Amino acid sequence: MNGFTYTKDELYKLGTTLEQKACKVFLIMFSMADNNGYVNTSLSDLSKRSGMSITTIRKAIEELKCLKILEVNHNVGVATDYRMKTPISENKL
Repeated sequence: MNGFTYTKDELYKLGTTLEQKACKVFLIMFSMADNNGYVNTSLSDLSKRSGMSITTIRKAIEELKCLKILEVNHNVGVATDYRMKTPISENKL
């Protein structure tokens, strides 16, 4: 279990604000996050877990980034770092 806390209202708002595919990616990444919100995954892993194409995963991640729910750091020559942001209410969904 990770250290994130969401109220029922925040989760409802997330579910009604995000596109369906972005919501699915968020929930998969949220379930994988450590206590600091970091997610050790790849686009291909997310694709396998979600059943969606890598292109669709990229679009979903971009939506999450735009809403400031997810931080993405692209590191040259190494894996991309993903960090979940919480609570949603601070991000003004």
